[in-house]
Amino acid sequence: MNELFRNYEGEPLYIQLYMYYRDQIINGTLKYGDKLPSIRKCCSEFNISKMTVESAYMQLTAEGYVYAKSQSGYYVSQISDLPKNANVNRVSEEYEEISKPEFDLSGSSADPDCFDFKLWQKYIKNALRCEDRLISYGEYQGEYDLRKALSDYAGSQRGVVCRPSQIVIGASVQNLIYLLCSLEKKRSSVIFSGSPFRQGMAVFNDYGYKIFKNRGEYDGIADVNFIYTSPSRYKNNGIMSITDRINMLNFAREHNSIVIEDDIDSEFCYISRPVSSLQGLDGGENVAYIGTMSRLLLPSIRISFMVLPQKLADEYRLRGNLYNQTASKTEQIALARYITDGKLVAQIKKARKVFENKTKILKNMIESEFNPQSIEVSDSGFIVSFRIKTNKSPENIKALLLQNGIAVKRVSQSEQKEVEIFVSSAGVSENDIYKSINLMKNTIYCT
Repeated sequence: MNELFRNYEGEPLYIQLYMYYRDQIINGTLKYGDKLPSIRKCCSEFNISKMTVESAYMQLTAEGYVYAKSQSGYYVSQISDLPKNANVNRVSEEYEEISKPEFDLSGSSADPDCFDFKLWQKYIKNALRCEDRLISYGEYQGEYDLRKALSDYAGSQRGVVCRPSQIVIGASVQNLIYLLCSLEKKRSSVIFSGSPFRQGMAVFNDYGYKIFKNRGEYDGIADVNFIYTSPSRYKNNGIMSITDRINMLNFAREHNSIVIEDDIDSEFCYISRPVSSLQGLDGGENVAYIGTMSRLLLPSIRISFMVLPQKLADEYRLRGNLYNQTASKTEQIALARYITDGKLVAQIKKARKVFENKTKILKNMIESEFNPQSIEVSDSGFIVSFRIKTNKSPENIKALLLQNGIAVKRVSQSEQKEVEIFVSSAGVSENDIYKSINLMKNTIYCT
């Protein structure tokens, strides 16, 4: 093959010729009105067949790079100016190399020893055998058997009042919030109560809502469409008290608002028994309940669900077919059977014990190595926060830890020459807890 085509190796011959001329037109070597070599001359010049040249010229003509004149030949078309030396064939794929920390104490990953992968693979394989179901797109609201299983689970384990018809499945909490916003015709404001949720704020910002980051910011004037809260991650990562729950529900009724209850971590309360859902306390009238499998099983299982209040469930049924289902149908089928077989409840019980033990080890290790000014374990049991004296800034500490392979949840200024560090045992093994805390101590005090 001609040396001029060396940049296009691996493509069919007529595509290589097409790319050669296309790129000459794009980079300005061939200009408007220039004539391409005749088919016969091109065959001779490049030692290729007539059919190859005709196919390449036809492709160039179809895409508007050249035009044919009867009894004359092919000429370069007048196209919009393009950047000089542009060459779409030479655009190389770029891969952003993301370095994964050796020790993830941020709580954003899961401990592989805590999940039975082989069992989940078995349910996935069984789902793949449901060929009659997998040949269709499935239900836009989510597979009925999964919605039924989630309805039973949420009712018995979390005190949620719902029917399968009120449940909507989605790939993530953020995805479900987008859907919820689309059901609200009049958009005014949203109040975040308790721990902030940046991804949720981003969604409401996209839809043009006025955002109040906490109840104290609310101006008392704006209409309130939604109140977003995580009862198991309330103030200082504690559990929302019954007084605060009742006050929030009363506030929602007074302002005709919907409370969005993000029930993350609720099943993993070690300090006390898991508190029943806010939605159940309300009777489901003004609360949209959201749960996710990412925390209960694995972060990579992208299935979340939302229980809509009846008035919004009715609105969704009128418009739901306009929205595509974002969760994998195969995983939905597998998860439905996984829940009905009692495996989800068993997995949560197992995880509670594992995480409770790891959190105790983490707390004891921090006390032993750092002798902190104070140390606390969140009510959910996932997060340990401790304060230490240091001249380093929170930003400096976090950067140093990352450089040494340690990711933490948060570092904040507590007092002068004192910082508070938040860590989680969720994504590390017991052995790695000892290694990571030792390395953390050396990183903060010896660098």
